[in-house]
Amino acid sequence: MTQKPGKEKQEQDLARMQRQELKAELADNYAQLPRRPRNRRRMIAFVVLGVIALLAGVFGWLVLLPSSSQQSVTGIAAGAGAPEFTLPIYGGSGVGGSIDRVPLFRAYLYAIGSTGSIRAGGHQSS
Repeated sequence: MTQKPGKEKQEQDLARMQRQELKAELADNYAQLPRRPRNRRRMIAFVVLGVIALLAGVFGWLVLLPSSSQQSVTGIAAGAGAPEFTLPIYGGSGVGGSIDRVPLFRAYLYAIGSTGSIRAGGHQSS
C-alpha cells in the first residue's frame, strides 16, 4: 500500500507537467495566430462620421469669418431721410391700389443705421 500513494503522486505530477506543457503550447500557438481582419462596417461608420465632423467644422469656421464688406448695400447713407415709396394693397376693399408715403411722417422716417437700429428724428434731413 505504500507504493500506491507514491505511484498516484507520480501520476499526478506527470499530469500536472502535461497540463503545463499544453498551456505553454497553446500560448505559443495563440501568439503566432494571424490577426483577425478589422471590422469593415465599423471602419466605414467611423470614416463617415469623421467626414461629417470635418464638414461641420469647415462650415462653422466659414460662418465665423468676418464679412468682407462692411458697407451698407441699401444705396443711401445711414441716417438719411427715407426715400419716397408706396405700399401696395393686397387685401380688403382697396385691392390693387397703393398707399403713398404720408408727408407728415417724412420727418420721422430715416434709413436703418449701420448698427441695425432704426433712427427717428423730429426734423427733416436733406
